[in-house]
Amino acid sequence: MQTGRGGQLTYHGPGQLVGYLIVKLREDEGIVDYVREVELRLVKALDALGLAAERRDTPPGSELLTGVWTTATGRKIASIGMRQSRG
Repeated sequence: MQTGRGGQLTYHGPGQLVGYLIVKLREDEGIVDYVREVELRLVKALDALGLAAERRDTPPGSELLTGVWTTATGRKIASIGMRQSRG
């Protein structure tokens, strides 16, 4: 069955934790605002588990940089993809 979830390909590898959120954004909240909030909450959750992590700001003129990276290794630990519908 085809869906309109957006994106071209999603790989879920062994041992990955995958979550799908369905939310209704407030009138004054945009999709980018929501993604940034998800990043910050993931950073806090990882910190509570003893793993230091960070979100990164997108450099001017670059594509939107989303996700969470470990501070020790600089490796990406969480990817975030969102689809907006109905406005």
